[in-house]
Amino acid sequence: MKTLKLSDFGHITSAKVVVSNKVLEETMPTIDEVRTLANWTTDMLTLFNTTREEAIVTDDDGSKVFDRSSAMARMAYYGAEQGWTDPQIMAVLVDIDDRWGKYVNRRDRETRFLIPLIDRARQKHGYSGSLSDLAMSALLQAQKPVEGEDATKMVWGFDDFVNTEFKINWMLEDLFATGGFGLLVAHPGVGKTTLAIQMGAQLALGHEKFLKWNNIGGAKKVLLLSLEMGKPPLNHFLSLISNSYPDKKALNRNFLVAPFGQPIPLDTEQGQQFLSNLMDEYMPDVLIIDSLQKISSKELTDEQAVKSLIHYLSNIRAKYNTSLLVIHHNRKKPNDAQKKSVELSDVYGSTYIATDADFVMNLHATTQENVAVTMIKNRLGPTPEPFEIHRDEFLTFGMDFDNLQTQFGRDNGPLSI
Repeated sequence: MKTLKLSDFGHITSAKVVVSNKVLEETMPTIDEVRTLANWTTDMLTLFNTTREEAIVTDDDGSKVFDRSSAMARMAYYGAEQGWTDPQIMAVLVDIDDRWGKYVNRRDRETRFLIPLIDRARQKHGYSGSLSDLAMSALLQAQKPVEGEDATKMVWGFDDFVNTEFKINWMLEDLFATGGFGLLVAHPGVGKTTLAIQMGAQLALGHEKFLKWNNIGGAKKVLLLSLEMGKPPLNHFLSLISNSYPDKKALNRNFLVAPFGQPIPLDTEQGQQFLSNLMDEYMPDVLIIDSLQKISSKELTDEQAVKSLIHYLSNIRAKYNTSLLVIHHNRKKPNDAQKKSVELSDVYGSTYIATDADFVMNLHATTQENVAVTMIKNRLGPTPEPFEIHRDEFLTFGMDFDNLQTQFGRDNGPLSI
C-alpha cells in the first residue's frame, strides 16, 4: 500500500472563500467578553467547559475517546449558528486549544488550523444562517477559476469563459468529484451495497485506484447511512469485507457506519433535521446512502416529490461540500431482457432521479461470481466500455481474473447485497 505524504495533497486547491486571514486583523474579544455577551446553548457550554483531562482521555487500546479537532469544529459551527462574529469564534477556539493542547504548539496555529474551522462553519451556516446564502457561497467556490480571476465573478464573455481554466477537484479521476453525485443501480442481489462499501473503504484509505479510476484525492472521511440493513446483517457482511483491508486503524477512523436499518424520510422536516445533525456531528467528505427508496416517504414515480428530494440532496452537497453516492434499483424486467443493454430509462422511478447525477453505474450479474459494469451516464469523464469484475470470498470486487484470492464453490455462490 502506498504511504501518502503531505506533498501528495499539493494539487488540492484551498476551499477558503468565506473567511480570510483578515479576521486576525480585527480586535479579538476576551474570552470573558464572549461568555458574557454572546448567546450560548447548553450544548455549547458543556463542550466549552470540557477539561484537558477529559479531552485527551483514551481507551485501553490507545484509541481516542474524545476527538479534539472534531469538537473544536463543532464549537465553530455552534458559534456560526448563534450569530457570533468571526473574532468571537476565534477567541473561543484559542481558549479551548490553549486548554486542550491540540494545535497550541503548531506553527501558524490560527491561519493553518483555526481559520479553516471557522471558514467551514461559515460555508455551512453563512452569516445569516440561511441555506440560500450557503448555496450561493458554494456556487461561488465552484465557479472559482484556477488562478488570476475574481472568485465572485458570475457572468463572463463567451471567449473569456472559454479561455479561463477551471479545475474539477477529483476524488476518482473522470468519475467522482468533490461535491459530486453518483448513482449505483442494479436489480436485487447483484452486489450494489458490496461495491458501494468497497468504494467507500478505498476512498477512506486513500487507495490508488478503484476499479478503472485513479484516486487522486487522497484519503477521505466516509459515512455509510445503512437504511436497508440494520446492525446484525450489516455486521455480518462488514466482518467479511474487513478481511480485504489490513489497515484497521485508518479504516476505523475514516469509514463511519450508521446501521439504522429503517427508513429516514429526507423529504420531511424531521428527516432533514436528523440528517443535518448527523452531518454536523461527523462532517463526512463522502456520504453513501443505502438506498434511495428508504429516504422518500412518497413513491419514486411521483415527479414533483422526487424533484424536491433531489433538490434537497443537492443543497446538502453544497452546504457540506460532501460527495454523495446513492444506491438504487432498476425497473423489473424479464430475465432475458436484463441481459440486454441498459440505459437511463431502466433506472426505476422519475427521470429526475438521474438528472443531477454526475454518473450512473449499472451492475448486472453474468455468472455466480462475475458482474458486468456498465456506465450508463458519466457526465464529467469518458464513458468506458462495459467491463466485468469478479467478487472474492471477502465480497471484494476485482478485475484481475488471473490472480484471484479464491474461487467460490458453485453450489451456493457468493453472498450478495
